[in-house]
Amino acid sequence: MSHKQHKQKEREKRLRKERNLRRNEPTRAAQASAEGPRDPSLHRMDPERALRAALRAGALEGARDVGELQQRLAAFRGRSAAEFAREALALGGAEAAQELAYQALDASSMPRALALAAKALELDPQCCDALTQLALGRDTDGAQRTAALEHAVRCGAERLGEERLRGDERERIGALVEARPYLRARAQLYRSLLRTDRRDLALEHGRELLELDRGDRHGLRGSVLGLLLERGLVDEARALREQFADDGAPSFEWGEVLEEFLRGGPRAAADALARARRVLPEFESVLFDDDALPSDPDVQEAFHDLGRAWITHGRAFDWLHKGGVLSTSAEREALCASFAPPVATLLTLGEPVSGGPWPDYVAEHGFQSEHVPELVRALGAREFDELDPSDVRFWTPIHAARVLGQLRAAAAIAPLIEFARTHPEDDHLMLPIVMESIGPAAIDALLATLRRPALHEWEHMTPIVALDRIARAHPAEYGRITSALAALLLDYEQRSSQLNALVCDALFALDADTYRPLVANVVHQGAYDAELVEDGAALVRWATSDSQT
Repeated sequence: MSHKQHKQKEREKRLRKERNLRRNEPTRAAQASAEGPRDPSLHRMDPERALRAALRAGALEGARDVGELQQRLAAFRGRSAAEFAREALALGGAEAAQELAYQALDASSMPRALALAAKALELDPQCCDALTQLALGRDTDGAQRTAALEHAVRCGAERLGEERLRGDERERIGALVEARPYLRARAQLYRSLLRTDRRDLALEHGRELLELDRGDRHGLRGSVLGLLLERGLVDEARALREQFADDGAPSFEWGEVLEEFLRGGPRAAADALARARRVLPEFESVLFDDDALPSDPDVQEAFHDLGRAWITHGRAFDWLHKGGVLSTSAEREALCASFAPPVATLLTLGEPVSGGPWPDYVAEHGFQSEHVPELVRALGAREFDELDPSDVRFWTPIHAARVLGQLRAAAAIAPLIEFARTHPEDDHLMLPIVMESIGPAAIDALLATLRRPALHEWEHMTPIVALDRIARAHPAEYGRITSALAALLLDYEQRSSQLNALVCDALFALDADTYRPLVANVVHQGAYDAELVEDGAALVRWATSDSQT
């Protein structure tokens, strides 16, 4: 593997970890809110204090639109959280109790948190957050904890009122600051029910929480998805995944595999399995190894969310345990026997070289344009993926891709891009070289790939490198490629910071001076992931320099 390929792989790993960290942060924060000591310098409840102060002042009522609401809230941004706290404590009653509950949630130790919660209940016996804190903090068994949380939820519901929970405001409950203690209590009740194996009741609460809080502030969606799949409720599982279509969480990826299998069997689940394996390949080993103790929080989360669902459905579990194969041995042999020379010759070549010049397939084996359809068929045949890598036939699609490049087969551009998307870990493919061989005919398809949202950020790397190579190999296309890349930066706010970084780096590498101001703007706005740039300091100097070369 070349140094550049190695660096790309490292980028991919970092991107995956960072994305999962961002996704899990709200969930972990919500769990931490009631599960142990906290750093007193992290006043997690301060934003809610400010919103509650605005609610008391009537600033959240009657706004004509979001703009007016933001104007009203602006007056509260200059005030300190300590001021809001003093104001609430001075009011006494429920407001003072809620402030003490906020302090309990931000307390640096559990004894301190329990003392503050108890004091809050002296002022307001129905203070939902205080009841929740006491339920979670006391050393009680699961049944007692669940009963205490059920009481907290009932108190929170009574405080909100049945009309709000069941009436016109139901769909916006999650946005109401006064509803947050109730939602916190109910989320903890959901988790307690799961721990005590009352899964049917937990699912009822989980469903309703996701209906009340469409943004899922408490990170329950992966767990609820697992419960739905455990019961075979595939339509409801799909609706949940569609509700959070931009999630990209490992639980959702592996949940989709199980859902598709339950709908249509192995072939229906094939694409989802390939994606899930790219996102979190470790899930399978943990699922099948009783002794595995994953340290990666993403693996832990996916296993806790979906492990029982997979185990419940024995046919799906066995299929995955056997490698998720889509074809029988007989079917694989029949496919291999279906190719005639010269395509059949590719089945005998074995593992290709990953460095140095490629063989001249056209001259050595007599390939012509009439062989393109069969080469495309070999490229897309999943049966080859299910052969053992020690079988020389396993490498047939890689050879087919190289031949298609040497034939400059425009008809193969889309299949080649799709093959690269589904085989991102294959270091032998080197799609940019194949696309460089095909030449300018590949430009539009590569640009279209960049304009589409990537399932994973690193899917944009290969098209960027391919366009760079085509621009260098075909100088007449330089202006077309650089202008199209620059056009992507015009919408930098709608693009991912990763794609912005890759485009900026490509324009820098191609020394596209015309677009320096555009790159400089993206850099100035911080709308790019600097760690994805080969030489960040050099890029900044180039983009911000007044000199033209």
